[in-house]
Amino acid sequence: MKGIKYSNLSATSLLSVQFDKLVFVEKNNNTLAPFKDIENLCPTYNWAIHIEDDIKSVRQNKIAFYLQSDTLVKSVLPILSKFADSEFIIFIPEMDRENSDTQLVQEGISYEVFSVTKLKAYKPDILVVLNDWTKLAKYVILKARKLNVPTICIQESMIDFGTKGRMQFSDAVFLQGLWYLSKLDVKLSFITGNPRYEHLLQESSNKKNSVLINCNFTYGIYEEVRESWLSDISNVLDGLNIPFNISQHPRDRGNLDAFKNVLSSSASSIHSQLKDSSLVITRFSSLIHEALFFKIPVIYYNPHNESQTDNVEIDGVVVRLARNFDELLSEVKSFKASEVDEKEFDTYLYRNCLSPKGTLLPSDTIANILKSVQIPVKKISLMDKVRMFMYQPTIRKISLFLRRK
Repeated sequence: MKGIKYSNLSATSLLSVQFDKLVFVEKNNNTLAPFKDIENLCPTYNWAIHIEDDIKSVRQNKIAFYLQSDTLVKSVLPILSKFADSEFIIFIPEMDRENSDTQLVQEGISYEVFSVTKLKAYKPDILVVLNDWTKLAKYVILKARKLNVPTICIQESMIDFGTKGRMQFSDAVFLQGLWYLSKLDVKLSFITGNPRYEHLLQESSNKKNSVLINCNFTYGIYEEVRESWLSDISNVLDGLNIPFNISQHPRDRGNLDAFKNVLSSSASSIHSQLKDSSLVITRFSSLIHEALFFKIPVIYYNPHNESQTDNVEIDGVVVRLARNFDELLSEVKSFKASEVDEKEFDTYLYRNCLSPKGTLLPSDTIANILKSVQIPVKKISLMDKVRMFMYQPTIRKISLFLRRK
């Protein structure tokens, strides 16, 4: 079947397109083609896929999920609910499990500690990861690749694509929105939406005149500017007599005793905090998207010039950038003076998370693709062979032991 030609179609212009059908979008020669041509087209072209129709499965793939943390376990739960127990297996790391095993036990889901022997025994058609840039993940991906098993990496959240070659190592990626097409140079991209936002589709704010400040200086990243960052925001809001709360990320270890209205945050409490807010001020965080599902606008405050702003769409309407105290003051006054049209939130979320316009939930879309798609496997390079040796658990254990000596 011939593709439909579109003139001047690019990754940027795609953001304004509202698709009605399942399509492939080729980013180089401006061609659209139907899903059933995937096996012929994937090896040659750089395709992106947007799905709003159900897929008629022509095969039934067996899926292996490799989950490295409790957060990633929670992210795949909506997807797992679309499969029978016999259709998938879950692997977790032998080391550095980050509570993935504990979370799976809490969810009543069985798992296996990853080994090449178990991977060979299960013989999956596809390996699914939500992180393909760590050494452990690359080791597992390469072992699967050696068995001719393709790997798909799902975008779990807002990601800083500027570091560590994120979502570059897998054979294909599932992106949560069209906006991210321009951020990755990969062979095959599927635009699927993000299951972690499904339960937010019907949410809304109570429209209280209160600002939520998201304090998420974690893992040693920009922690030295935490206090000055919070002081700027607090001073602006106090000066305008706007009430606020500071929501401290569970992995932000900073001492906030000098600040008022500090709330401990968690996955279970953050949404109730959002509900009672009319504006969110944050740095780089997935809370930007979560706030928009509640129809709450966001100010990205970045006086310290963090590079992650390149991985957030600053549309100037529902998400605005402030780079210093004066710009922050101006943006807060602007939001205080007038409300944002609710349609602007849906438009932004369609570009970035897809969910509002889709006829299928992201978990349905992802499950349907996984059950039927065939993905070409990358070749193993000489550098990959070196990685397979250096990243294997035994070598890593020896390396960690020697570092502690």
